[in-house]
Amino acid sequence: SALGLAAGGIGYEVQWNRLYYLSDSQLLSGANVMVEAGGELVTPTRLTVTSVTLTVHGTLSGVEQLAIGPGGAVSFESTGGTSDVAGTSKVSGVYEMRRLVVDGSSTLTVKDGVSAHADSLEVVDGSIKVHGAVALSAAHMNMTADGEIDGSARATANLDRTSAGWPKNGPTSHFHRVAAGHGGQPGQWGLGTMYGSTFEPVTQGSSGNGAFSIGGAALKIEAQELVLDGVISMDGGHGLSVNNGNNGGGGSGGSVLIRAGVLKGSGAAVVTVRGGDGRGDGRWGGPCGGGGGRVALYCNSTEMEGSLRGLAGLPAIKTRGGLANGKHTGASGVAYLSCGDTTSTVYIDNENIGSSMETHLVDDG
Repeated sequence: SALGLAAGGIGYEVQWNRLYYLSDSQLLSGANVMVEAGGELVTPTRLTVTSVTLTVHGTLSGVEQLAIGPGGAVSFESTGGTSDVAGTSKVSGVYEMRRLVVDGSSTLTVKDGVSAHADSLEVVDGSIKVHGAVALSAAHMNMTADGEIDGSARATANLDRTSAGWPKNGPTSHFHRVAAGHGGQPGQWGLGTMYGSTFEPVTQGSSGNGAFSIGGAALKIEAQELVLDGVISMDGGHGLSVNNGNNGGGGSGGSVLIRAGVLKGSGAAVVTVRGGDGRGDGRWGGPCGGGGGRVALYCNSTEMEGSLRGLAGLPAIKTRGGLANGKHTGASGVAYLSCGDTTSTVYIDNENIGSSMETHLVDDG
């Protein structure tokens, strides 16, 4: 069942534009709830969502601690936001609370343009799905090895042949084999297109394959203390074989920008912005892999175990270009590292996969 809260008092099962959710209960279950744009849902200060979906296009009021539990799903939409019970006006796309927990194999979906802030943000056993360009911030953020933040093939921009990463001198036919660039060139003839910032990467990846393979999303994380043990993936989408099995080019990797006071973790964390693979049967020169994306990692100090290619206290970072079954593997993207003892370091790694394409340092302006 579903409960809709709409502007002007129009709803599916209730007819108020302002609903005071059961004040003596902290559990939302048994009915999916959609807060429409212009509507408002007032909750207890502590709210747990299990076995249902809460979609927020309007205002979520009063909640200070939101926990998403087993079978639960919450979607922060760009038109929605939070305010307190006293009526402090919300700002569209801004969600603020004291504590936000994703647990029990649950899902938090964060849409393009949304900024979510919590004093404590915990991804214990579940997934944050990033669509487009999203910002997460917290005083304390903890993502365990059972948690993930996934924006692979979830770009909401650069979706067609006018996109930033589409090759400006690409073919005039057989568009399906073409891949997109970002931090590295896509693996195809001529010069692929690169764009974005080495030091402040906030750009989304681009679609290859004439819009069938979507680029990676863009994620910004700011935390005073960041405990990172899970996987952050903003990879490009793989090529889709079209036209009776012909080749499909890959989308380019997205962006991850991390700013932390202190970085902690067991060394299990992975940050990946790989280009999408080219897929198909190899006709007309074969499919092309997308270019890798962009990562920048800043921290004042690191207590993370393990190392990245001998650089102590850093997570694994994957910037490889997309693979292809011919010679058209994409080039690596770029990671910029200034964290702990590692300062002003550019990291480029195609994971021992050969590519004839190039990786440039490109900054807008």
